[in-house]
Amino acid sequence: MDVLIIDGDISLKSGGVPEMTEGFTEIVQKIKLACAIPKASFIYDRNMGAFDADINTLSDETVEMLINENLIGTGCTIKLNSRGRVSGLLRLHVTIFNGYRNYTTEVIING
Repeated sequence: MDVLIIDGDISLKSGGVPEMTEGFTEIVQKIKLACAIPKASFIYDRNMGAFDADINTLSDETVEMLINENLIGTGCTIKLNSRGRVSGLLRLHVTIFNGYRNYTTEVIING
């Protein structure tokens, strides 16, 4: 379970209580954060983020491996099916494996 992030901000319920996320939504959020945050740049968690280099310069195998490193402990892994950039948005087509069910989805990251 993790705090839900929407448009870069913590999502709050009424009364200012942070909204939580879990399951598939949490995994997709972890993938987005791993790709959007440069490795070791988040002061409160230096392990957050997947890439030291520009994602566009890395092979698909390297991108997949680095994202999977950020999913350790979740019980999930991903297979990167394809990636591309449209209108400044990074689009990753991934299949998420969680041991008993697979999800294929598109993860869109700003920037």
